[in-house]
Amino acid sequence: SFKEVSDFFMAEMTQDSHKITQDTRYNKLIYILQNLTISLDDLLFRYFMEESIQQSKQHSELGFLTFTAFLTKQKDKTILKVTVVRCSALPIMDTMGKCDTVVKVTVQPRQTSHFSHLKIRSTEPVFNDLDPVFNQEFEFSFFTDVHDLEDGACLQFTVWDKDRLSADDFIGETLCDLNSIPFDAPKEFKEHLALPNLKSLSYDVIEHRCPYEKTAQKFIKERSKLINETGEEFVHQRRSSSAFNLIAINFQDIKERMKQWYQRRVRALITDICCIKFTPCFLI
Repeated sequence: SFKEVSDFFMAEMTQDSHKITQDTRYNKLIYILQNLTISLDDLLFRYFMEESIQQSKQHSELGFLTFTAFLTKQKDKTILKVTVVRCSALPIMDTMGKCDTVVKVTVQPRQTSHFSHLKIRSTEPVFNDLDPVFNQEFEFSFFTDVHDLEDGACLQFTVWDKDRLSADDFIGETLCDLNSIPFDAPKEFKEHLALPNLKSLSYDVIEHRCPYEKTAQKFIKERSKLINETGEEFVHQRRSSSAFNLIAINFQDIKERMKQWYQRRVRALITDICCIKFTPCFLI
């Protein structure tokens, strides 16, 4: 950051300020400096607002999530009722050519005072299905009126491939703006799954606060779990590519061939045993 500031003032001295202001590093620095003074709650809302916009522009091949949602008022509480209906066109996540799917649901930003009491809810897993059906209902309640919330308050769904022997594999997520959810009557949504963006400017600002704000640390830790050390984006591109699907299909074909071969060998063995058992002694 010091280098960018130094370059800027050097450019001012050489009357070349226009050039430096077009530099993305300079714009990033100015954004960070402008937002270091705002509250972390405001920054988290801003992150999810930007994330929703960014994800709406993605055209990934990670599949779709269908759900219904509506809001109701109950005295001083707002009740959010959600039904996870199904996923469709999910990518192949294992060598058997299938996916063992779990959907996790919560309201974001969960680290703010509005939603800090809410837990992450999870569906029961559906095994060996690229189009799993759930039809599972969840309910969240909070004490802030939706219209009083800042832009960025959203319903978050993360979709995972469940592994029995290791950590679950993240497939994708979708965010639904709370302001788009109606009152009293359920509305059906079908949203595409997307990858989280950990390169946004607001994410950088929150990350800069980690050394002295525990809430920022918790947020960064939770979001960074969605991206593994080797780069989840690369892994997803590989999994959703036709090459990976072809490998999985070929593996499935090999499995079927081995099954048929095994069945033939068992039948042949049974036939041999029967022949030995019922053959007269003098012919042996």
